[in-house]
Amino acid sequence: MKQGFELALAGLMALTALALGGWVGMAEFRSAPRVQGPALSRLADIDLDRQGVGFSPMRQRALLMDCEYGLRAENSLEARFVGAETMASIPALCTRIALTVAQRNSGNALAWTVAAAGMLAQEGPAEANLYLANSYNAAPRETWLARLRVGVVGGHEARIDGAAKAGYLADLAALAGDQADMWALAQRFVTDPAFRPYMTEALASLPEATQKTFLDGLSGLMTRGGM
Repeated sequence: MKQGFELALAGLMALTALALGGWVGMAEFRSAPRVQGPALSRLADIDLDRQGVGFSPMRQRALLMDCEYGLRAENSLEARFVGAETMASIPALCTRIALTVAQRNSGNALAWTVAAAGMLAQEGPAEANLYLANSYNAAPRETWLARLRVGVVGGHEARIDGAAKAGYLADLAALAGDQADMWALAQRFVTDPAFRPYMTEALASLPEATQKTFLDGLSGLMTRGGM
């Protein structure tokens, strides 16, 4: 079964390589729930030494969601308004916020995910690997967290290993079973050659029916893109 899947996938990718030409695109996993309002401005106004992260789970979650957005918002319109200095300060600030929350509740997978994103932004892959593994161990079956983790790792696959890589592959496999997520994964599979080995490895562990659904989606994507 695995060999047949990989042969079919290789055939599709051979056609894609011929047809893609200059088509460039990237599917982006969005976090849920959505961040409301000027998240970057709120982060810019935080005095963590004076305010802390609070004891309310709702406040902590709000801070973490602002951070999750802030760590991937460098090209947003709001980033232009808050300025380069604020944007440069967000990785360290949000890592500190996330680790403070995680130290109070080691089972907070969102906090570990944000901490991992912060460390990747600060060129700290060893710490990021640990925090990603902690996040997966705390919540291995939460789909919305799987989306966040896949988004965090995106573009950094070469930096993850061990338990973090195992968790990443498990997240990819889980998301491949969801129609909307499968479409986003297929888009990225087409446009990002570095991503393909990870997605292929994740899919190879899944039932044949799921593999076929992904291949059909990939074929449909190529057809709709005029390829």
